[in-house]
Amino acid sequence: MLELGPFIGVSTLFLAKAVGERGKVTSVELGQEFHDIAKINLERSGYAARVELLKGCAVEIVTRLAKSGSKYDLTLIDAAKQSYGEMLDPALACLNPGGLVLMDDVFMNSDTLNLAPSMDKGEGVRALLEKTSALKIDVSKVILPIGNGLLLIHSGGGTRRDDCHS
Repeated sequence: MLELGPFIGVSTLFLAKAVGERGKVTSVELGQEFHDIAKINLERSGYAARVELLKGCAVEIVTRLAKSGSKYDLTLIDAAKQSYGEMLDPALACLNPGGLVLMDDVFMNSDTLNLAPSMDKGEGVRALLEKTSALKIDVSKVILPIGNGLLLIHSGGGTRRDDCHS
């Protein structure tokens, strides 16, 4: 599993538990303070061995992972909302067939529902939603109205939609 934006590591703990003893979570946090808190929380929980906690920019790291051919069954994105549109393509490139990309906070406190978003974060999420609606690969997508909105993208194996026959 890949996680972009663990904050203090709460979701990371759930992911680490879910992958089991043989699984691995790669988690990326930009802020030093939150990286350190997440690391402490993981060590205290006993799940630190299941997590590779990286410090750095989510866009840069997911792009590097995609170029290196890294693959994941699930990618949870809750990082820099203003860069969500930039994270979509590399996140999808890292996805195994049948995998899920989950993007949190896609309503951005209703800003993405405005005709013109008023915040950089709202504009970034809007760019993501526009890119998602124009995808030409075999994916299913849905927004769940949970909390501040959760976008689920399920990979159907990477077939281009315009190559599919009914």
